[in-house]
Amino acid sequence: MFRTFADMFKNKDIRNRIFFTLAMLFVFRFGSAITVPGVDVTELIKGMQDSSLFAMINMLGGGGLEQLSIFAMGVGPYITASIIIQLLSMDVIPALTELAKGGATGKKQIDRYTRYLAVVLSFFQASTLVYSFSTQYKTLLVNGSGWASILYVATLLTAGSMFILWIGDRISMKGIGNGVSMIIAAGIISRLPYQFTTAWQTLVDPSNSSATFNGILTFGLYIVSYLLIIVFVVILLFGGAKIPELMRGMGRGVREFKDAMNTDYSSENKKSNPADVSGDKPADK
Repeated sequence: MFRTFADMFKNKDIRNRIFFTLAMLFVFRFGSAITVPGVDVTELIKGMQDSSLFAMINMLGGGGLEQLSIFAMGVGPYITASIIIQLLSMDVIPALTELAKGGATGKKQIDRYTRYLAVVLSFFQASTLVYSFSTQYKTLLVNGSGWASILYVATLLTAGSMFILWIGDRISMKGIGNGVSMIIAAGIISRLPYQFTTAWQTLVDPSNSSATFNGILTFGLYIVSYLLIIVFVVILLFGGAKIPELMRGMGRGVREFKDAMNTDYSSENKKSNPADVSGDKPADK
């Protein structure tokens, strides 16, 4: 395994792609620590710890939500827009259906529409989020809870979300892997130390030795379960089955058909779960 990593760094192109990906992820993590101007997140951080729903959303966003950082919206609006456009392309809107069948040109146009819709969804979600937070935490907005302040913060959050999408595009084109997936993974991984620390403090009671031993055992089972889930997801994602496909020989008469049925098969690997955030690289603008 270590030799494989060493061989990767010997290749200049792969080495440059790895360094570029790490640089882009560093920019993403750095921006996740920058709070939007004009907000005070003291009460928000306290309230986030008491809400399991917001805590989960905050983990997927790499901790940007509790800080209300410029990247707090993440790539969620773009993923939602992609799902909506894909559903509308399934014979719901004929124009989108034709574009989906139009090859590279059609995909490029659909990608443009997806990004336009992502901007709208991001601004709507950001406005709703800031409004709900401002009503629950009165001191959140420094300049008051008026609509001017709400729209100002929502605009900054929308710009941050689109900038993350741009980072994902750069990673897809010049880095390693799918950029959007890499950003989501980086956000989740960045929260793991905090998540494990919180689990340790919750499960392990240092008041007496018996409770400490039981807590350590429970924490160990928690870690093992966590790792087993990851292994199961990886196996499910990359698992496949060889499905024989009849390639030719049909329509050439009975004799050719029998020969094809006996000999002319080929096997193709089919993924058991071909899931992906965005399988295609971004089209050139």
